[in-house]
Amino acid sequence: MSLEELEQQIEQLSPQEQLNLVAKVCEQLSSIGVFAPLATREEARRQKEYDDETERVISLMDEAAAMWKDTVDISAEIRELRDEDSIDLEAEIGNVRTGY
Repeated sequence: MSLEELEQQIEQLSPQEQLNLVAKVCEQLSSIGVFAPLATREEARRQKEYDDETERVISLMDEAAAMWKDTVDISAEIRELRDEDSIDLEAEIGNVRTGY
């Protein structure tokens, strides 16, 4: 049977039967790994997008750091934020314990 003959026979099927046939063919192709290269390419594309975005963000952070160089002690800023969070957390715990 030629491909043309097969296509003519498929055209005689109802839309639901055609969908069932497509599902069965896809299932068979999937089981032998025909779609695996497509998934791998998509995964690689997503990873590249992620890597590109990560590089862009790092570059922006480097630019920001260069702008603030010698004007901000980031370690001191982090310690200060940590201390503020610690104080806030201690106050919240005290409020919970006392019911306020």
